[in-house]
Amino acid sequence: MGKHNDNQEDSFDADADPSWDRYFADKEFRESERARREAERLCNEADDDLEEEVVYHDFEEVVESPEESKLGYFVGKALLTLFSWVCDGIAWTISKIGLGIAIALKWFWNNFLYPLGQSINDWFWGKHAKARLVTVKGYHYTLLATIFCSALVYWTVRLTDHTPAYYGSSLLADWNIFGDENNSDQLGSVDREMVLASLGDSSEESRVADSNHPFPSLWWMARDQATDFVNSAEGDRVKCLARVLYSEDSIREIKVLVAWATRNRVVGEENSDALTKSFGSGYCGVAYHKGQHSGLQTGNSRYAENMAGEYDEKFSNAWNQRAWELSIKVAIAVMRAEPEANPLYEDEWYFYSPQGMENGSAPTWTSGCRATHVVRSKEDPVNGPIRFASY
Repeated sequence: MGKHNDNQEDSFDADADPSWDRYFADKEFRESERARREAERLCNEADDDLEEEVVYHDFEEVVESPEESKLGYFVGKALLTLFSWVCDGIAWTISKIGLGIAIALKWFWNNFLYPLGQSINDWFWGKHAKARLVTVKGYHYTLLATIFCSALVYWTVRLTDHTPAYYGSSLLADWNIFGDENNSDQLGSVDREMVLASLGDSSEESRVADSNHPFPSLWWMARDQATDFVNSAEGDRVKCLARVLYSEDSIREIKVLVAWATRNRVVGEENSDALTKSFGSGYCGVAYHKGQHSGLQTGNSRYAENMAGEYDEKFSNAWNQRAWELSIKVAIAVMRAEPEANPLYEDEWYFYSPQGMENGSAPTWTSGCRATHVVRSKEDPVNGPIRFASY
């Protein structure tokens, strides 16, 4: 049997053998079948790809053209390079400025501060003078202690917030020394006769009855008692305090508060050299101390009037005379009262009254401080202008 050669398939003549017709028919069928299956496979793969895209992707992919991608790349690189140059420039500038400042500070320290500190140290501690070393150290520690104590006193006295401010006549509810012009009530253990002598009878009948009194401003006192009072040390102190009260304000309540604030100063300075330096010593020292009570300082527009108050003389103006007499009465009553009658705090030394200030302005030391007691005008005791404020 001869061997069949597939390569010779095309060389056969189909007309020579009828069986080849069937062979070719079957071959076409098989090829068409393979083509159909291949088409079906391709369709199935296309369906699978479509289903995969729908399930897993919810956006449309944008494919840039090669030209667009290249342009974006160069633009981004240019911006990044420019930004880096700007940052480098800023950093370089800051570094140079910082270096310059550092060099300047180093020079200032080496050539000025350090030599100055060394000189002060050599002088202060007596490096080359051992004989005075102990004295210098003692002075050094004393100076530090003084600074510390002064700071402590300042913050304690000036910035201590005791209570909210009170307004109007209610401040004196617990110290009702003057209920009216004829009231002779007094707190504490002060003798009744002393109270009568201090406050007296302020009626017009009594004023007219003894018009020839040797001390017209003390007309409510008996002549002998008034003479003894005027010639006593107490009389001198009362006159100084009365001048303070006359110069500060005409309102009776404010006179009482000023008198107590002045008494606080006098009592406080007895145990403190610092307060003596700030306020003066005794009632007269406090009254005429430079920097206190501007109305009693030479140069004040009311200086002559405020200093005119005397026991043996009267003001020509009746209103001024009444104010002077009231100042004397308040001064005597406060100076003789018990400490428990004090409506202020014992360390309440600072106050001001616009009536006694030039231009009615508040002093600079009140800035940043909160008043502990305030008295306003009678017309509006809550929001009216301040007549007195203590600190």
